[in-house]
Amino acid sequence: MVLADIRNFLYAWQLPLVLVFLVGWIWGGGYLLHRALRNTSDAGRAALSRCLTAIFLAGLGGAVGGGVLFLLVQRIAQSPGHKPIVLPAVVGGLAALGLAYLVIFAMFTLSAGRTLRAVALPMGAVVALAALVGTACGVPAWYIRQGQLTRDRTLFKLDVLYKAVEGYRRRNDAPPPSLQALVDAGAIAPQHLRSPTLPDREVGFFYLPQSAEAVEDARRETIVICAIAAHDGQRAVCYADGRTEWLDEAGFQRRLGDEPNKAFAEALRAAG
Repeated sequence: MVLADIRNFLYAWQLPLVLVFLVGWIWGGGYLLHRALRNTSDAGRAALSRCLTAIFLAGLGGAVGGGVLFLLVQRIAQSPGHKPIVLPAVVGGLAALGLAYLVIFAMFTLSAGRTLRAVALPMGAVVALAALVGTACGVPAWYIRQGQLTRDRTLFKLDVLYKAVEGYRRRNDAPPPSLQALVDAGAIAPQHLRSPTLPDREVGFFYLPQSAEAVEDARRETIVICAIAAHDGQRAVCYADGRTEWLDEAGFQRRLGDEPNKAFAEALRAAG
């Protein structure tokens, strides 16, 4: 589940930023550590390659250990319907820094205090770079994901409405006169009429009742329900065969021009 959640926020455009972080982490952090150790009597001659290895292992160990502790604390502190973020992040972050420090402490013959002074700048720089790259990758990805969820929820609402319309048709041998009739009949709840793209409107979808005979010959092309307004230049639609999809506005207008949808198009324009 955690890996699935992470995959939802991964995109190809993030790769260059990740590469920048890797170079900054290993080369930049290793170089800063090497410079810090040059002024220590016991480790002044520490090879740059050893410092690069140390900063890599420190970062890797800290990330793995901190990540495991983050998940563990989150699992312990979670409640039904809520996964805490702040507390696990604080605990996991402190654990990651501590483990990274211990790795470097174990690789060089320095006292605990001198090791701390030596790693302060390299670790601080790597943490700052991680925060910058994480923000640059995470914030846009979060907004993209929210848009995807909005689109998915909209199609889900259309599917619910379509099934309610078909159920009403079977029970009454006629389509419902309006979406509100489905609410009055108890087939759906009032919130099903709200569109995720128009949360302030009580009814966010447009529906035109059509007889079974009118759509039977062109079920795949006949629109029965659509979002009442475009969202980011696209419109969610539901066809007479139950399919749902998003169309760009130009494609939506072309679809409205098809013969089976002319009455729907006129009614939609009149309602708008």
